[in-house]
Amino acid sequence: MKSLRWPMTVISMEVRKILAYRSDFWVNQVGLIIFQVILSYSLWFAIFEFNGVEKMGGYDLTNFIHYYLTAVLVAKAMLGEDIGFLSREIYDGTLNRFIVYPVSIFQYKHITYLVYSLFNNCQLFAIFLFNYFYLHPTPLSEIPWSSYLLGVFASLLSSSLFFMMGCILESIAFWADYIWSLMVLLRMTTNFLGGTLIPLTFYPEWAQEVLKFTPFPYIVTFPIKVFMNDFDSIYYLKNCAIICVWYFIFYLIFRLVWRKGQLKYTGVGI
Repeated sequence: MKSLRWPMTVISMEVRKILAYRSDFWVNQVGLIIFQVILSYSLWFAIFEFNGVEKMGGYDLTNFIHYYLTAVLVAKAMLGEDIGFLSREIYDGTLNRFIVYPVSIFQYKHITYLVYSLFNNCQLFAIFLFNYFYLHPTPLSEIPWSSYLLGVFASLLSSSLFFMMGCILESIAFWADYIWSLMVLLRMTTNFLGGTLIPLTFYPEWAQEVLKFTPFPYIVTFPIKVFMNDFDSIYYLKNCAIICVWYFIFYLIFRLVWRKGQLKYTGVGI
């Protein structure tokens, strides 16, 4: 029981931190969703009208709006905490407390990261609930509840993978004074190659095949498809397994970088 006490304490602290500035939280969350929907609708309505077609890349206009609404929240869940979730500890010297205290910094940061991810998934779930009870029938309200629950799990898995990739870049702070640009590059690359900016079905066939050997489609497109109920059990299990493999690979790299970096670390006090 004691081993479970500190994670629950961390989760409670992070939730209070997220909700500390409620007005800022809701402006950012609701404002971003409304802006994304309006922008996506305006852009793709014009594209569909200009080309005189009803479907593009396997999506009609309604599905495009659904896709981008889901994509923006999946992307936010993927990002978790702000840039610097690990490097700040190194720069400020606060990494000392994790050296002294009997708490793994990796476990601590992983829990806090997933709290942010889960919170954004809860918002997506709330939007689906609103559609189901107040806007029925819509394409969103026709999706079974099982897809929502499986989508949340897929999103948490993809967030964990992105967290692991971020940990490697954040650990470079042991040697470099500025890693912000590296994390921005990772976010941009993931959004572009993962399917946040445009569905991967618009990419050439050869590009889609190449991307299957990278972690990016599994971070973004996979949870989006699950939330949209565009999957089967084989696809779901296969992608979950691939995420776990990529996670293990990046974890091994992180452990190597972290051990090397600790030899460079100096800090004062606790």
